Amino acid sequence: RPAKRKSVDWTSLFTALGRPVTGRILLMTFFNGFTFTIFTFAFQPFFINVLGQDAKNLAIAFVAFGVLAFLSQIFFLEPLRKRFSIVNVLVGALVARGVLFLLMPALPNIVAFSVLLGFFGLVNAFPMPLIDSILSTRSGQSEQGEVLGLNASYLSISNAIGPAISGLIVTVLGYSAPFWVAGALTVKLAGFALTLRKESERVQQS
Repeated sequence: RPAKRKSVDWTSLFTALGRPVTGRILLMTFFNGFTFTIFTFAFQPFFINVLGQDAKNLAIAFVAFGVLAFLSQIFFLEPLRKRFSIVNVLVGALVARGVLFLLMPALPNIVAFSVLLGFFGLVNAFPMPLIDSILSTRSGQSEQGEVLGLNASYLSISNAIGPAISGLIVTVLGYSAPFWVAGALTVKLAGFALTLRKESERVQQS
């Protein structure tokens, strides 16, 4: 029998934010994606207009960034997860990413920027898989499909509006401003992620 089609449930998209743990994780997904899309949109004009590079070097930078992220997930993510708790690794990755965002416009030369971008490629591969893992372990088996779908929806929303916000920031405040905004929000997001660790400790003690 053909499956019944279900229309988009916009109500659940918003009411899910009221769930004690799931809502916080969905917000983390949104702001994680939001800050990254702000960076990716601002990265190109900053690289060309501030650092004086061309489209060829921009393509090389993107490829190198992608390769580092790929290698980081393969070789570093799992050992860190075995040694530390998932929440601790997530908080550390977010703090590192936020600091790197703030340093990029503070050191506007290609050598420093390349080094920072290399470190950024290594740590940026961590947050989203870790958030997915936390969401999966903090939700019941019967609702995992629903909450993971909601999580993907919030990531898509962040990816949709991030570039527009980044373009507005560049237009009003200049090429460096999106990095400052993304950095500040990411550091705040790391503090928000700490609430998940405190909750885990409270559950273990009770």
